[in-house]
Amino acid sequence: MSRLDPDGSLADIERWHLHEYFVSGGHTMWFGSMVRGLMNQHLKRLGNATLGKLRLPVPGGRYYVMTDAVGNRNVGRGELCLDPASGTAWVNADDWCDYIAAVLGGADQDDALWIFPFTDHDGEQKLLAWRSPNQCGEYVIFRPSADSHILTWATVTDPIIYPTADSRLLAPRIDTVSVNYLHLVDEQTAGGLGEGENYSIEVMQATLERAQNNQGVLGQYCNALMLAKALYNQLPTHPPAPLEMVIDGSVKTGVDLSPVREWCFDFSAQIVKQRTAIPAILQNRLSLTSRRTSLLTSVDHWLDRLMVVIETHIQDFTMERESLIGETMPSVEVFDHAMSHPDSLKIASDFIRQYNRILAQGRVSEEDWAAHEQAAEVSMGFLARYTLEERHGILLAVLAHSYLGEQVGRDGSAWQIGNEDELPIARLTLQALRTIGLLDEIDEVEQGGLLRYPAAHVVETPLCSIVINGVWFNWLRVWLTAQGQSLPTSMTDVTKSQAEWAKTKIVQLTQTQFRDFLLIIRDENGRKVAYTANGNLFGYISRDSAGRVEEGDQLMIQAAIARDGSLRVVVH
Repeated sequence: MSRLDPDGSLADIERWHLHEYFVSGGHTMWFGSMVRGLMNQHLKRLGNATLGKLRLPVPGGRYYVMTDAVGNRNVGRGELCLDPASGTAWVNADDWCDYIAAVLGGADQDDALWIFPFTDHDGEQKLLAWRSPNQCGEYVIFRPSADSHILTWATVTDPIIYPTADSRLLAPRIDTVSVNYLHLVDEQTAGGLGEGENYSIEVMQATLERAQNNQGVLGQYCNALMLAKALYNQLPTHPPAPLEMVIDGSVKTGVDLSPVREWCFDFSAQIVKQRTAIPAILQNRLSLTSRRTSLLTSVDHWLDRLMVVIETHIQDFTMERESLIGETMPSVEVFDHAMSHPDSLKIASDFIRQYNRILAQGRVSEEDWAAHEQAAEVSMGFLARYTLEERHGILLAVLAHSYLGEQVGRDGSAWQIGNEDELPIARLTLQALRTIGLLDEIDEVEQGGLLRYPAAHVVETPLCSIVINGVWFNWLRVWLTAQGQSLPTSMTDVTKSQAEWAKTKIVQLTQTQFRDFLLIIRDENGRKVAYTANGNLFGYISRDSAGRVEEGDQLMIQAAIARDGSLRVVVH
């Protein structure tokens, strides 16, 4: 997070609870919502909201182009020098005059270039540069200068530097081909709209009408050029005008672009009439008078193959996200506090049930903010009946409760954002975690920057929580012994129905026999084991809890919650 926002103020950090959580020392794998929130940042870039726009993350960067003469630099012919300090891509002045300005669409040294570093088919490191938007062939390939910044692509292992690509697959550069433009943009239609007259709404009307008539034409033309590139790997045979002229007409000169609009409709109609197979992702870029037009969809276009790879990646990434969420587990302090306050656990159960009921009323997605805001509003109303200290206890219990059932990591009810005008539940949860010393405090210092320091908390009673595994199996063996029946030697010897029955009995016993129940800890072959006062094996202390007990300890169970036949218990 510090890499994303190294200079963020306290107010900046507090705008997003994930940011505040990590700055405060929180661990990603403590809570499923943290894993989901982080990994969703990647999925949102690729998901349905943006996938159709093909705005895909790739190695590279964005720099403003300028000639070396302006900056008193010395860049060789055919070279590019990336300077992140000034955000500038420096090019040779002679190259600029000879071809760069013309190729990049009339660039005038105030334009941003997208830079893609790659290792070409000949093994040489190169930089591909283009403006956006651009028409087919408006690009330049440079060699990086000796002092050029290297653009790296960070991964969980080694960074990717100059990934492999093949410049031979690019369309011919625009200055190497002859383009037969139709010259449909009449520059004589520029200007003259109210010039020389006093300002008034009536005089502005003609300018407003021209702007409205031109609205959307630039996007239509870019879509047409994109279709031509995808389908024919070149510009249309007779384009209406250079893209640069259409851009200027839209944002600067105000020329009449209605002929370009008509050309876009005609171009799309010709594609449909020729029964050209079109990649599904580009079909909505056709300029059609009716969306009911029958279209032929391609199946093996390179864009189709790319989409399969992207969609497969999204599915795999989503599965990995869910797998990681299933492995999350809060720090033991959360369970210690929650199970020391059984009344809060009961309230937390009602809180979670109400939250789930609201979201279950309709098919709610992560982007369905209306349903989530309604849930947050009702949840805040629920908490409003309690004091601030009680709210903290309830939210800690909500977190603990979310990891005691089968759906591990579904702790979203404790991390609701809701209305920005109110203190969100997520912030209350952060406060609650600070009250038990799990998160640090953060504050601003006068000299600038943030200060992080441990939160003070009071341990009221000598209680702790531990996990005891295999309780159902050991209880079943004791019960079968009392019945005079043969004993299974391992869990695999127990039928599924008998195991489920035993696990159900353990849930019932947590409310009856296991209250004020005495256990004695023994160390057997390096593993901590719990025995009853009668000398019966009760269960095995989990590895995460082993450091909290010692050989010979006598533990009195104060409260217990069962999960799949094992117990999370609070003990003296």
